[in-house]
Amino acid sequence: MSNIEKIRSEIVDFLKQKEPTSYSVRQLSEALHYEEASKFRELIKAIALAEREELIVLNKEGKFRLKRASGTIIGKFRANERGFGFVDYDPNEDDIYVAKEYTGSAMEGDTVEVKITGKPEPWNSKGPEGRVVQVIERNTNRIVGEFFPYDSERREETGFLGYIVPQDNKLNHMVVYVLPDGLQAVEGSIVLAEIKEFPTAENPVGMTGFITKEIGHKNAPGVDILSILYKLGIPTEFPQDALNQAEAIPFEIPQEELENRVDLRHETVITIDGADAKDLDDAISFKKLTNGNFQLGVHIADVSYYVTENSAIDREAYERGTSVYLTAVYVKRCLELIILG
Repeated sequence: MSNIEKIRSEIVDFLKQKEPTSYSVRQLSEALHYEEASKFRELIKAIALAEREELIVLNKEGKFRLKRASGTIIGKFRANERGFGFVDYDPNEDDIYVAKEYTGSAMEGDTVEVKITGKPEPWNSKGPEGRVVQVIERNTNRIVGEFFPYDSERREETGFLGYIVPQDNKLNHMVVYVLPDGLQAVEGSIVLAEIKEFPTAENPVGMTGFITKEIGHKNAPGVDILSILYKLGIPTEFPQDALNQAEAIPFEIPQEELENRVDLRHETVITIDGADAKDLDDAISFKKLTNGNFQLGVHIADVSYYVTENSAIDREAYERGTSVYLTAVYVKRCLELIILG
């Protein structure tokens, strides 16, 4: 074995141990101690040899990783509204393009196994292509959509109450057939359904499920917003223990608490929020001092006084740590409808 072949083996062994991390030439030289000029030149030759022998591959970031022997890759499926999709499996690698006819039963966010069918062509910015071999894990088991009921004859014939057309544009080519296990909704209702059977390779557009909540009629005010919240899994109600704690909070401040604080209730303090605001958490005051200067006061609500650590409200606040601005969500939905006609 030549010295170059020996170094090539060192490179391959190192990358096997560090799989799936990718390394630049400089990082490899430091890790394998080939930083001195003559050794570095030999390392370059060994890398070139390993690449020619298809033992390692260069990613789009200019780093090397071990070539995967199996020909299949596991990653997250990202659906497109036009039917095709991409599989994201490594931030340093190009996503794998999956044509519409090869997506199988994969849905948005599913963890899938994909087989590479076309190699990337970096010279024309074309990434790898593949087909979904199997769905390993589903991303969600809930669907929001419009309910279309069957008549009594069709119900008896099929065993289904009707079907649901998902509101998600990435799923609107699919149908959820409604089992009688859950709630019964009326025609035109926007409902939340739990999926019992997902699409299969034989039936890639059909699912079965049952209705768990009737959100409201599609033309009722506010239902469009609620349907988006349910689709995104954003909670619309508070748990009873949190509500009970909130109702039990007294409006009066105990005298012993006042003694430990500076009482500014005699001053004019105003909030910057409107009269219909739900969270009056900050306010300002402004006054002229005896020396002619002006004092601007910034007042911040002491939330920790009311929300104690590990209490029901504290736990619910932790779950709701991200603010969602419904106006922006609604505008996005309107733009989608306009674009799609």
